[in-house]
Amino acid sequence: MKRQIILALAFLSFMTTASGYGQAAGSQASAPPLVDEQGEQAGGPKPDLLASIVTWLSADFDLPDNYSPPRIELVSPMKMAAVRYRGLGAGLQARVVSDEQWLEKMRDTVALYEDNNRTIYLREDWTGSTAAEISVLVHEMVHHLQNLAGEKFECAQAREKPAYAAQKKWIEMAGLDFFQEFETDPVTLMLRTVCSF
Repeated sequence: MKRQIILALAFLSFMTTASGYGQAAGSQASAPPLVDEQGEQAGGPKPDLLASIVTWLSADFDLPDNYSPPRIELVSPMKMAAVRYRGLGAGLQARVVSDEQWLEKMRDTVALYEDNNRTIYLREDWTGSTAAEISVLVHEMVHHLQNLAGEKFECAQAREKPAYAAQKKWIEMAGLDFFQEFETDPVTLMLRTVCSF
């Protein structure tokens, strides 16, 4: 019963907090910009939203309740590609980042988490005004908590399994269908979360 109360409070907090800078389900309020006139990040997810996400994740997904926030950046697809392929040699990374096909693939990437600098990179058009966008933040917060806890996984896909589970549950709590919102299917999701040695 206590767990159900925690979940209900966290979900209500999500909806209330989201409406502070975006729109809650059924609301028509528009979100204030997260980037100012000079292109600098003007906001991003508010600390109370991040704290609510941590509370919910720790109660429902057995993740640590560590409230040390990640750094959050809103970035272009080109920057997202540079972050994702940072481990490549400089020459190869430059080719990947400048290649139109790779950039097109990166347009489908909505967020990344980088362990070393504890940063969540959200696509520059992220506003937090929809349940789907908040779910992307939930997904990356799972990776942040995994990182803070020093969790180790047998492969990158295994690390994704709890992140997708939390994202999917958040979407469903908002009354939406994960597969429809992200134009994917159960088989694709399974392939993203199972080690394939």
